Amino acid sequence: MAIIKKFRIKSFKNQKPLVSLKKISLSFGKRQILDNISFNINKGEILGMLGPNGVGKSTIFNLITGLLKPDYGAIHFDNVNATNYPIYLRTTKFKIGYVPQYGGYFHDLTLLENLNAIAEILVKDDKQRKSRINELISKFELDSIRDIKAKFLSGGQKKKLVIALALLGKPKVLLLDESFSGLDVLTIKMLQQIIVNLQAENNI
Repeated sequence: MAIIKKFRIKSFKNQKPLVSLKKISLSFGKRQILDNISFNINKGEILGMLGPNGVGKSTIFNLITGLLKPDYGAIHFDNVNATNYPIYLRTTKFKIGYVPQYGGYFHDLTLLENLNAIAEILVKDDKQRKSRINELISKFELDSIRDIKAKFLSGGQKKKLVIALALLGKPKVLLLDESFSGLDVLTIKMLQQIIVNLQAENNI
């Protein structure tokens, strides 16, 4: 069973949950993965899920993003029942950003081409798109590697790219699925600090 831990960077009065999981149950065949799970994600919170492999942590992310649908229960974004909404609407309408444990980028495109490809979907205005890309390149210190193909980047550089991709649409909620696994301690600390700073600055 996964253990959910929360801490709050900022406090917002009379807020409604950004994400609510309500009595969620899901089975794969005869194996029950989630049984009557409920929790909220509120503005200003950083929430962590702890537990061994196979207890359903990634499954919860896949339910929130729309990669999976629950057998029972409902998923609400801003008090709207979005259980049957497709991935695209969850990303664009409800501003859900997702950083998967593995992949999440185009291997044969450069770092800049990756950002442009996703930005064309999430940021419609040309000037805003260019500004947003340059802002993230600067924030994550990616300028020196912008023209290198993603498959040739280091583990830490790839992870910074994937987080930047998830931030292009200015999400209200950013989901990170074991995003620090396989990285060295210094890179982990650097990414953690970036994420905490982004949360405080942008109220993610």
